[in-house]
Amino acid sequence: MKNWQKLTLISLHLFLLSACTKAPLELGRYSEPQWTANEKDLVIEVFTTNNFSGKLAASRSDLEFLKDIDLKLGGADLLLAYREISKKRNPDKNLWLDSGGIFDPNGDRIHLAETQHVLARMDYDALAFTEQELVAINPQIKSELKAPFVNSHLIDLSSGAPFSSDAIRPWRIVEKSGIRIGIIAVTDYLNVKKISPEKLRGLYFEDMVLGVLRAKNELEKNKVHAKVLVAQIESSCLLKDNLEELHCANSEDALRKLMARLPPKTIDLVVASPNLIAAVKINDIPVIMAPSFG
Repeated sequence: MKNWQKLTLISLHLFLLSACTKAPLELGRYSEPQWTANEKDLVIEVFTTNNFSGKLAASRSDLEFLKDIDLKLGGADLLLAYREISKKRNPDKNLWLDSGGIFDPNGDRIHLAETQHVLARMDYDALAFTEQELVAINPQIKSELKAPFVNSHLIDLSSGAPFSSDAIRPWRIVEKSGIRIGIIAVTDYLNVKKISPEKLRGLYFEDMVLGVLRAKNELEKNKVHAKVLVAQIESSCLLKDNLEELHCANSEDALRKLMARLPPKTIDLVVASPNLIAAVKINDIPVIMAPSFG
């Protein structure tokens, strides 16, 4: 990923330097991974979206150097096209995840239903059920959720056990070409207490690390080959100039603290929610991030 990030940066500089000549915009393909696997390796491609927020329609770019070009970005149609391409190009070897915030918190019931329809067509392997989903819907109503959500530290107070329903599970196992991948998910939960405290009735978010460790133990009993943690957590960390390291000015940064508290070899990959395009390592654990709005 770092190679195409550098290529994008170089292309941007070249365009800015030559803008006065009105040179045509080069539209390159930056989604192809620049990596050659060992012939004995089985490659699983990971696709991730973040904070979709019900943005079903494409939107115009807000980049200054694209202001005169009729270019629209994102939207459900584009995501669905990527999904179909991934199925045809590498069937049963791609993992589709969402790190939460899938619904528009201000959307009405019609928009919620439309977003649910897109989710069904996207056929995600797993989505994080975060506090943003909890604000948007009532998890107790089974008919409202039809996608494979995961939350590993949401407790049902009536039973004292991890919350589980037809749509929400404390962990999930996805099999790709014989490889069993365990999915764990955690979320911040402080805002829901302020915005919709009634949605927490009968529910309790326990410590995130406790939830991760419980799910990890269950996944190991089920003999998974790899464990992926999807973390919807606020973070102020930024990429350094080399695009390979995260710089966290605050030592109490929530994402950093979570990663520091995980015992070694607990997780093989983290999909995190900060609005960045990044592939880095934190505490020697690979971490990937995606920009917001799908």
